[in-house]
Amino acid sequence: MEIYQIVRQRMRELREANRLSQKEVAQAIGLSAQYYYQLEAGSRNPTLQTIEALAGSYGVPRSYFLTDGGAKAADSSAELIRELLLEAGTPLEDVELVLDVLAARRRRRSPKPQEPPAQ
Repeated sequence: MEIYQIVRQRMRELREANRLSQKEVAQAIGLSAQYYYQLEAGSRNPTLQTIEALAGSYGVPRSYFLTDGGAKAADSSAELIRELLLEAGTPLEDVELVLDVLAARRRRRSPKPQEPPAQ
């Protein structure tokens, strides 16, 4: 699943779970209803600021919008982070540094395979 599809799916899931209209969510995070509709419909992609506003509004971590679970999710998250940082004008070498740090942190957090007990 493409990363922006994951974001849109999460946006819709949270909105519907909270029984909110698109207009209500848009007003809560300072967007026009039309722009919010375009985000959920897929004709526009959300900015990092929009994702942060949504996360804050719903009380969920930003990562909630960036993952759909599994190892592929980490790659998708890195891809979205890269795109968002570049869109924000972050120099490419800084973007690569951020992604390297995130990858190292992910490796450090990964469970290590357990060795079979000695007999």
